[in-house]
Amino acid sequence: MDSRKIQKSVSGSYIITLPKEWVESHHLEKGERVNLVLSEDGILNLVPANQARSTAQECFQDFDGYESLSLAERRIKACYVEGDDVITVSSKKFIPSEAKARIKAAAGELIGMEVTEDFANKLVVRTLVDPVRFPIRDLMKRIYVLASSMHQDAVEALRRKDPDLARDVLGREREVEKLYRLLLRQIMISAKRVDIARTLGIRDARSGVLAALVARDLNRVAFYGASIARDQADVENGNEVVPDIVGMSEETKPMLESAMAAYFTEDWNLANRVLERLERLRELDTKVEEKILRKVKPIPSVLALTRIGRSLRRVGYGAANIAEATLVRVSDGA
Repeated sequence: MDSRKIQKSVSGSYIITLPKEWVESHHLEKGERVNLVLSEDGILNLVPANQARSTAQECFQDFDGYESLSLAERRIKACYVEGDDVITVSSKKFIPSEAKARIKAAAGELIGMEVTEDFANKLVVRTLVDPVRFPIRDLMKRIYVLASSMHQDAVEALRRKDPDLARDVLGREREVEKLYRLLLRQIMISAKRVDIARTLGIRDARSGVLAALVARDLNRVAFYGASIARDQADVENGNEVVPDIVGMSEETKPMLESAMAAYFTEDWNLANRVLERLERLRELDTKVEEKILRKVKPIPSVLALTRIGRSLRRVGYGAANIAEATLVRVSDGA
């Protein structure tokens, strides 16, 4: 750690020198400006003014080094989440048409990404998203609304035996995935760009970590909703158990609502009440499982209803995780 002595000028201003290595590494000259960004924990960050105008972050990928096309797809998504603005995939020979199609499809699953250059041996994908237009809080609310509706409608599809509603739920899963990756991208950018972190809604490193944890649990809630929608197609007989499953859903719904309200309002009393409802959820889950084994006969129906009950329990656990993140956030002032 480098330390500097604070000096005081004749006019009363306080002066501190900057490390030569830092100045040279950022290519700063006499007369150039630096922005001062004060975090809520009292840390003062120095950000070169030219950083906000810096060139786009680029990610270069060697297609010849990929063992499979699935790796190419995952690397595109990873660079996007990392916060890169330009992703270049190149080959010393050529990129097969099937590979190009897969890469373009992967880019199409990411909000704001477009293929801007297409050559025989190179593809360039650019992100056209302005980070400040997507505050993290707004993205989190959109994911929550979608995930919550998936959970509720999946259970309703089971109750009504409505395959069309179940398919509609599954159609929302991809939208949640898109928003989730954009949210992770915003969190990563805020970690790199302290000059716009507050604009995005991140006050310091701790709040960024907690936001990522909450985003992960919301994404899982959406996944469990989609799982319920898939599993209901295998339920041939279970009329005696479905009302109990609906009861579990009615228990988890307010848990998730309260957990998110607690997170957004930093209400630790509300967060604690969510955690106190876990025991009730466990009791319902045990009763439902026992009833499935007693009342339901076809094995496919037994397995599907058991998986549905497990998914609902995990939705409740997701709400509890968010509540715990809220308690950490409030106690740490994140």
